[in-house]
Amino acid sequence: MSALPMHIPLEKRTHYLHAGRLHVSAEPTIITTILGSCVAVAIWDERIGAGGMNHFLLPHRIAGKDHAAARFGMLATHELIDRILALGATPARMHAKVFGGASMLGPETALLSIGDKNANIALDVLQERRIAVVASSIGGTRGRKVVFHTDSGETFVKVV
Repeated sequence: MSALPMHIPLEKRTHYLHAGRLHVSAEPTIITTILGSCVAVAIWDERIGAGGMNHFLLPHRIAGKDHAAARFGMLATHELIDRILALGATPARMHAKVFGGASMLGPETALLSIGDKNANIALDVLQERRIAVVASSIGGTRGRKVVFHTDSGETFVKVV
């Protein structure tokens, strides 16, 4: 991971990832997002040049609420993995990076902050699905800007 700014090659598509969404591409794409207590999981398979990223707000679906699945860490991370597998990736070749999970309001009185819970659910799903986590930038009290290249896994993170 490197500090921003960076040169964006003209041949790559760009995509801004909003909270509660995920984006997967078989084409080389640069995905950018801004995180606070939310978490983003970036996964790629360099051999096939495909990858994607999610940006979720909460670890689990709220009982009785019908919300978009990509808002919830457990569902969003499984969906991200499944969509990349559908492009021809294999778990043995897939690599992941996890970002965000800050405690934006300072130390919280709860045992774990929402940011901690978000980061933990992402790591749990990746372990369960046997996807290697090769880097992370999680926790703390400041947000992050993340720029991720879907084909190579190259990532730039700036604390904001």
